[in-house]
Amino acid sequence: MIFEVYENNKLVMVLSGSKLECSSRVTKSQTLKEVTTINTSVPYYDVHKYLKEIKEATVNKLTVTTTSGKVFDGDEKSQDRMARAINIASISGQIQTQWKLADNTIVMVTLDELKEALALAGQEMSRIWLGQ
Repeated sequence: MIFEVYENNKLVMVLSGSKLECSSRVTKSQTLKEVTTINTSVPYYDVHKYLKEIKEATVNKLTVTTTSGKVFDGDEKSQDRMARAINIASISGQIQTQWKLADNTIVMVTLDELKEALALAGQEMSRIWLGQ
């Protein structure tokens, strides 16, 4: 089990172990929140490393929905693929291409749909990394 320790609504420590063990390490001015986002056997976990791992895991599972209702993978690799496809389409004059959506269906998407998905994914990734 993973426990986040907060003091004045700010994450100050991450602990792992049983609730009893962790609770005994928390002062009266701190609150304890059980989380199950990641697993670690390290008793005192580096908060910055922990938050980075959570953000990376969130970005790796990112999906975005365009106005047309298509759901695209939005992780960093998918964003690279979208940018490459947009560049190739722009150079070759294509206005649509085949694309594998988040549910693994292959569909025709327009260049504008890819641009929208890329913009949405980039915005969401920035929001995740900046904690907004």
